[in-house]
Amino acid sequence: MTHPPGDESRFYTEVLKLLLQVITSDDKLEPEELEEFSQVAARWNVPAAEVAAMLDRLRAGKPLPAPDMGLLRTRPQDVIQAARVVAASDQHVDNEEIEMLMQIRTLLGI
Repeated sequence: MTHPPGDESRFYTEVLKLLLQVITSDDKLEPEELEEFSQVAARWNVPAAEVAAMLDRLRAGKPLPAPDMGLLRTRPQDVIQAARVVAASDQHVDNEEIEMLMQIRTLLGI
């Protein structure tokens, strides 16, 4: 299934919002996780301003933006795969991250 470019950008922006929730679920932000997040954002061509705004909120300790779960449910396998990759990017998946991945699966209906 192909999606128009604007839809792809919006979808991946929402995935990134969710990924921020995953990588901060253990109350630690490892440099490897942040690097993977940035690389994924660049690969997916998410607008740099969107990525910067998310990271600014993170660094400022502000609440992270909530992802549009309705949109994410349209492609649950893509979402969970991305979440797994980012969660494991620091070579360690904490119990909190495992719990978050399980919650995501439930929220996505898989």
